Amino acid sequence: MSAKASILLCDDEKLLRLSLVELMRKWDWVGTVDLAANGEEALVLLERNPYDLLLLDVNMPIRNGISVAQVVLRQKPGLRVVMLTNHDGDALILTLYKLGVHGFLLKDTEPAELEMALQTVLNGVNYFATSILAVINKGPHKIAQLPDINVAPRHKQVLELLVKGKSPKEIAEKLSMSVNTVNSYKSDMMELTRTQTTLELIAYVQKNGIL
Repeated sequence: MSAKASILLCDDEKLLRLSLVELMRKWDWVGTVDLAANGEEALVLLERNPYDLLLLDVNMPIRNGISVAQVVLRQKPGLRVVMLTNHDGDALILTLYKLGVHGFLLKDTEPAELEMALQTVLNGVNYFATSILAVINKGPHKIAQLPDINVAPRHKQVLELLVKGKSPKEIAEKLSMSVNTVNSYKSDMMELTRTQTTLELIAYVQKNGIL
């Protein structure tokens, strides 16, 4: 890493976003740090500007980190991608790892480790937080596999829209049903797949080829 790095930080939590950018702009090896509040903003900035590294939140409204990572890793192979997470579940971590992200950090990472991790990734070496690495090393065979399930057509429609990043309200409007019904269908699928969060459900659905 010779020239100063150009970084795009994408996180929907305003306080965290501003704190991180203030920290990173103090590092003498960083040139510019731009900010995005959601995945759609990040993709727009990535089309307009060249970056060396994308620091990307996993759980965001409008467009989540899985969706953004899929696009970026396919279209911009030279861009290094590091995920920020609160540890949303094994299936989610393994899905993103399989996509080929270059790093995974927890949001409570110490500033010194954050700097070292980003420098490591920019130098071409992947970096994963210890707890994330533990999930990766135990492998997908340690995660309970889905039983054969028959997804009802309406449940499938809800899942397809969740995977596309739509909110329960948007799904309800599109499918002409109540938000409570959408959430009920989502809860049904989370119970069947033994997942804890919406993002983990999305990851599990994609990993197991349900759609």
